Amino acid sequence: MNLLSAAARALTGAPYVKLGYDAATAPGMRVNAAAPLLDKLPLPVDNETVVRANGAAQAIGGALIVAGVGSRCSS
Repeated sequence: MNLLSAAARALTGAPYVKLGYDAATAPGMRVNAAAPLLDKLPLPVDNETVVRANGAAQAIGGALIVAGVGSRCSS
């Protein structure tokens, strides 16, 4: 692994970590933005929980990108 690919992973994953963390800890207006779609789905939880879970998944996915877990299969 070279320095360029490490920097690329960090720059790619960091926004997912930051924005996912923000959505998971303080969903705020994101719940209102997602409500028209989420209200149509038969989910057993409220919209805020779905938005928080999505934010957590984004943060975890971003951390995995930064760490280099699950690198490209085509290489």
